[in-house]
Amino acid sequence: DQSYEILSQIEKPVNDNRYKILAIQLNLQNNRVDEALSSAEYMYNIDGIESIELNEQLAYLYAEKRDYLKAIDHINYCIDKNAGYPKYSYLKGLYYFNFKDTLNAHIYLERALNNGYNEIDGIILYSDLLLASDKSNEAYELINDHLTIEPENRKLKNALSKVYNVQKNYRESKDISFDLIDSGYMDYGPFLNLADVYLDTYKYDSAIYYAELTLEIDDQINQAYYILGKSHRAKERVYEAYNAYSKVIEYD
Repeated sequence: DQSYEILSQIEKPVNDNRYKILAIQLNLQNNRVDEALSSAEYMYNIDGIESIELNEQLAYLYAEKRDYLKAIDHINYCIDKNAGYPKYSYLKGLYYFNFKDTLNAHIYLERALNNGYNEIDGIILYSDLLLASDKSNEAYELINDHLTIEPENRKLKNALSKVYNVQKNYRESKDISFDLIDSGYMDYGPFLNLADVYLDTYKYDSAIYYAELTLEIDDQINQAYYILGKSHRAKERVYEAYNAYSKVIEYD
């Protein structure tokens, strides 16, 4: 907000692309996505500006709009101009993941990590893809290696609990999730993982309880609705199961 206020006090240069891109970045940071996208598209389509900085901002903006194919197009420009920068490979993998193309997501996330990308969100996303590919041992090694560097990182601990759940180490999985909740970690992750554990161990009332807590934090978590659907169905609550499955279809 302070940056935007300062920028607005500067006499706007006519042909200063750095000024324009900074204004786009600030609008995006302030959740003025439509305004930012309109400015970025004008620079790209009307002014004919093709820079790494502008294409990167366009990728972010189209991703915010969930137009992941356009986001990938613009991040491809960035990769063409700076192929060695691992963040761009991570972003391409992320956009493919959101587009439900897990094969390409796996390829580009692996490339990012191999080229030195060490941001936690990328590591966790790659771990999730390994789990989805039945490579839980590789996921365990990946998360455990980074926990030796950052032993108190709660995102990594939550990722480890998911690995334990897939490996059916339910006690370890629950211990981590309860510790995270007790520590005040208010991300939905531990609640969702507990719901998953209790579903797998046929404790449907507990699965429903933690799935509903998950949705209190974020009401668009498909997996929570899916767990609700399976749990209610197991308890022969057909109406509740139908409503939960309908939400899964609505959001995905």
